[in-house]
Amino acid sequence: MASPARFGKPLIVLSAALFGCGATLGGCSAPSTTEAGVAASQPDLGAAMGQMIVNGLKSTEGCLDAVAAQVQGGRLSIIAWFEDRAAAMRWYESRTHQFLMRGLPSPPADNEPMSHIEADQPIMVIATITPAGPGEDYGLGMPIKQISIELFAPLPGGAAVNGRLSPTEFPVEHMRHMQAVRQQKAPMPADEDGGEEGDDSEG
Repeated sequence: MASPARFGKPLIVLSAALFGCGATLGGCSAPSTTEAGVAASQPDLGAAMGQMIVNGLKSTEGCLDAVAAQVQGGRLSIIAWFEDRAAAMRWYESRTHQFLMRGLPSPPADNEPMSHIEADQPIMVIATITPAGPGEDYGLGMPIKQISIELFAPLPGGAAVNGRLSPTEFPVEHMRHMQAVRQQKAPMPADEDGGEEGDDSEG
C-alpha cells in the first residue's frame, strides 16, 4: 500500500475539484475550503478545479456530456459519458487526467487501461470522493475516506419521462421514452334544470 507521502499535489487538486464541483454545476452546497483540506485563502479553488475537469471532459472528442453531483453520505462525484472506448482513452491520456493520476498509487506494470472493454462499448464513468470525518485518517494524507473511478455500461431497458440523466446520444437499447401531458380539467356537467350538478337550489 502506498504511504501517505506518495499522495501529493495532484490528489489535493482532485479533492478540491470534487469538493467544489457540487456548487459549481449542481447547485449543491460545497464544504468550506478548510473542510476540503485546501487553504482558506483560496476559496474558489475547488469550484474552479471542478469546472476545469468538467470542461476538460466535455472538450474531449467523443465525450457526450459530463456533470457534477452530490449524493447521500456526502459523496461528491463527476459523471461522464463516452461514446466508446477510444473516447474514454482520449480523456485517460489527456494531460489533465495524467496530472491528476500522479497523486494516486502506480498501477501494476502489466495493467493496460480498459483492456477488457470492447472497442465500440459506450461507457459511463463516475469519479467519486468521500470526505473523512473530523480527526479521521484513512492514509491519504488529507481528509478523504475514499476515492474511486468506476466504469459502467448501459443495459437494455428502462424508462424516462420528460428526459433522462444520460445524454440522448448515449445509446440505451429498448428504453421507453415518454412525454407527460398536462390534463385539462373538465367542466362540471349541468343538471336538467340548467344548474351545475351538485347545486342544491332548495332553501
